[in-house]
Amino acid sequence: MAQKQLQNKKLDNQMWKRKSIFISFIFVFVFSSQIINFLNGYLITMFIIAYIASILWSYFFHASIFKKIVFTHCDNSENQIKKISYKDLKNYYYYRGNVDFLLKFIFSHDYFFADVFKYTLRERKELNKKCLLRKYKGSEKHFYLNRDIDCKDKDGKGTYGCEIHQEKIRLKSFVIYSNWKNICSAGFLILISILIKNMDYQNSLIPGFGNSIKITINQNDIKYLLFMFVFVRLISRGIEVTVAFYNDVVKSKMNRDLDIGNRSTNLKRGHRISLAIHSYLEFVFLFSILYYLKPHYISGILPASILIDGYLDYLLYSGSVSAFNISFDIVNLKPLGKFLHTLQVFLSVNLIVLSVATYLGIKDEMNEYEKADWEEEQRKQNES
Repeated sequence: MAQKQLQNKKLDNQMWKRKSIFISFIFVFVFSSQIINFLNGYLITMFIIAYIASILWSYFFHASIFKKIVFTHCDNSENQIKKISYKDLKNYYYYRGNVDFLLKFIFSHDYFFADVFKYTLRERKELNKKCLLRKYKGSEKHFYLNRDIDCKDKDGKGTYGCEIHQEKIRLKSFVIYSNWKNICSAGFLILISILIKNMDYQNSLIPGFGNSIKITINQNDIKYLLFMFVFVRLISRGIEVTVAFYNDVVKSKMNRDLDIGNRSTNLKRGHRISLAIHSYLEFVFLFSILYYLKPHYISGILPASILIDGYLDYLLYSGSVSAFNISFDIVNLKPLGKFLHTLQVFLSVNLIVLSVATYLGIKDEMNEYEKADWEEEQRKQNES
């Protein structure tokens, strides 16, 4: 049975590799001419800088959440892992395969680093508090928060119910913290965009010893760089969110053997709807930044139609597109504007129709460990 499941997993991985390569080829072929026309030597330089900055942003973003999860959920300080090691990356590489590894890193480093850190949180067994049954081999049950739970290793893989529960709690916390920090990051980028567009960078003064140093910074360069950075972040996050919600909604429901799949976290219906809504708002914010910084790249009439060049109007425009305003202006929209418009509608439909609508129909179930956690939380609330 285990060998059959392994073979099925290899077949699924091969199928997804072929699909990923085919979709990537079609994407590059269709948009290559538009990208070449849009990017000149100056913008290519800006794009490369923004791409590298986005990779660094994504790594430190997920690393900070990883440290917080380890610090919060690991009682034994000597077992705290502060960063992923070369061994973790090597194990992840062999787990996912070379094609999957490279495609994720190139097209969506957010998806890549999120998957690497979640893999590490799940596979580093020293993060778990050891099950009591490892000491008392003759028993099948032990107490967990005043509940006597059957925790025996039934699959013969050396895993116990309470240890799997700890892994799911860590992954759940990682997903929720990431979701909130992504919204906060989008808000931070909005503030930076407003400051950059409204501040005069010409003839800036830097205090020195005795005399101030006068330098000239091209404000347009800063706007181009931020535009490219947000654009790269948007593509990376868009791929991550689309694949994550697709896997959660579709792939976790049914596997090749027509058995209902198991979810890897303890996220319930309310959590999943909240994640989808937060991601929806994050995309509204990110798209609005692109519209705000370079509206003439989007449409020939968008800058002229907004009398006061304020961010709020572009935020409302982005919100209207996300709210399924699919009136596609093929005349006035420029190639980049058409691409962003289509992408924004696609992401919105994916989050609202596919994800939220499906989650509303989910019937939550709690295992014995989750029931014990809930009872403990209720007891603490009553005491306070």
